[in-house]
Amino acid sequence: MCVYTRLTSITNDVLASYKNSIWKLNANSFTRDRKMNYESLVKSIILKKGRTLTLELDEIADNMKIEKITKQAYSKQRQNLNPKIFKHLNNNYIRRIYDEIDVKRYKGYILLAIDGSTMELPNSEELKEYYGLSEGQKGSV
Repeated sequence: MCVYTRLTSITNDVLASYKNSIWKLNANSFTRDRKMNYESLVKSIILKKGRTLTLELDEIADNMKIEKITKQAYSKQRQNLNPKIFKHLNNNYIRRIYDEIDVKRYKGYILLAIDGSTMELPNSEELKEYYGLSEGQKGSV
């Protein structure tokens, strides 16, 4: 299954979970038809690109072909959403990834290991040319 298919399944989870009111902090939340409804709020949070909130909201409004959404309105709607929905969506997403690949398990667990050893390269001109330098406040390293 590709990333697009998994993301589409998350969208379906978002829509299906709307019927389940546990993701609302208040029973009266998301009952009116607003520009920023439940579905668009959750999708906007998931698809944020790390820019300023104003730029994100402008892009959402352009994509949805609606009037601009104010930061205050967005924050107010976000306060009505139970943050546990994202843990739920993340768990479902990860479960789908591991269900589609054949992973050997030990007593139902996937065994993972990491090597914590470190290595330091000699400070030679040849290695500096090959790997390059990193500039910092105290010079290049």
